[in-house]
Amino acid sequence: MQTSGVRLSSLIRQPVRPTADWGHVLAGRVKFICAVFFFRVSLDACYVFYMNPVFGTHFLTPMPIDFGPIRYLLSYFLALLPATFVPCDKKNFSGIFFLIALMFIYLPLTCMFGLDATKHYTAIILALLAIGISFLIARTELTSTKIPIVPNGEKVAVYISYAFVIYFIGYSFATGAVMNINFDFTKMYEYRDLTQEVLDVGFFSYLDLWAQKVFNPFILAVGIYRKNRLMIIGAILCQIFFFAVTQHRDHLVLPIVVYLASQLYVRRLTIAGLLMWSAMLLGALLILAVSADVEPIPSLIIRRAFFVPASLTFDWIRLFSDLPKVYWSDGVLGSFLHTRYSGESVQYYAGYFISHGLRVNLNVGLVGTGFAQAGYIGVILYAAILGFVVKIVNTMIHSGLPAFLPAALLFAPIGTAWGNADLPAALLTHGIFVGIVVMWLYGSQKRRRSFGSKPVLARREAIHGSGSAVARRSRADA
Repeated sequence: MQTSGVRLSSLIRQPVRPTADWGHVLAGRVKFICAVFFFRVSLDACYVFYMNPVFGTHFLTPMPIDFGPIRYLLSYFLALLPATFVPCDKKNFSGIFFLIALMFIYLPLTCMFGLDATKHYTAIILALLAIGISFLIARTELTSTKIPIVPNGEKVAVYISYAFVIYFIGYSFATGAVMNINFDFTKMYEYRDLTQEVLDVGFFSYLDLWAQKVFNPFILAVGIYRKNRLMIIGAILCQIFFFAVTQHRDHLVLPIVVYLASQLYVRRLTIAGLLMWSAMLLGALLILAVSADVEPIPSLIIRRAFFVPASLTFDWIRLFSDLPKVYWSDGVLGSFLHTRYSGESVQYYAGYFISHGLRVNLNVGLVGTGFAQAGYIGVILYAAILGFVVKIVNTMIHSGLPAFLPAALLFAPIGTAWGNADLPAALLTHGIFVGIVVMWLYGSQKRRRSFGSKPVLARREAIHGSGSAVARRSRADA
């Protein structure tokens, strides 16, 4: 007879059977460290041969070179340091989570620190601190608690996702946003402003973002998992529609991210291998950027994805090392704390000083915003919250949720949290919380099956990979 819940303690504290000898584990760690080294080399090449010649004197995010050999060697030591301890396997969400942190904020920070002597080491220390705190929190054991099982949770999650996608499409027609559809990349910002005026209104803006960044990618991920061509084609067409209406490029990238996440867990591709392929992709883009006029693709991928977040992180930390801390008086505590930031957007406030008087909105991730809010304590708090998120997701995977779903659904929001948004915005606006709820609903049915019958193990093994620790442990426990 089914119970209403499953105790986390019984799932987390089960004795883990050894799945590989120490030699295999050590070889995997060495490969990961080499992949991190190779990716850092590719970032250096991009900075020297593309970023500095093209954006060396940029008015907002300049990319100068002020080289010192000792500093450069130190930057490589710092770059490889977290690679010696962060998870680098696919048995849960931790490997992908720390891969995102290294790729999109930490390694670019070390690259700029090593090639520009004007960059202060504080940003590196704070980023390393954030990675360390997240690592420790993600490894802690949760107390004995029940995970509620929702009847027909898998269907509920899919139907809710369909409802939100249909809502956004209908809302786009009702507000007239579809009249601003545009596929010309050179006019994106012009049309984006027109669309935001009609779509980004109050609470509806949250619903719109969740439909675009959580629910439709979830439909695509489930379609890939079920090999349902209708779901896959429909979700991809919706992503194209979302881009045409909102003019946000990430809608075109999300289907690729979801597909790559599925392939990472289905095929024999390791996280170290993924990092190596990413480094080679950067190298290919660099060759295209230097040898041929293929803008704006190199700028969007090389500059915007890797170096702009790192550059702004240095700027935010330098700025708020001199200014008073915000202590969330720009938002949730604005009614209780009255500071110079009350009623202001701290992103616009920082943008005004960093741009020397321009009214620009400069977003940055948890390292910069955490420091702006409460110094080192703010960074520790933000990192601990993200570490707890990783722990929750890992628990759901251990309970039966297909491991590739969190990787597919949370890759972009976690990347946003590390590089491009204050953590509360990443959790709520960009869909981390909503994504966790959807996965909990979907995983409820998986937990019910996994504790009631054995056939589900075959599907879990297929999506985790035939050699994964989770699949082998599941067979042994069954």
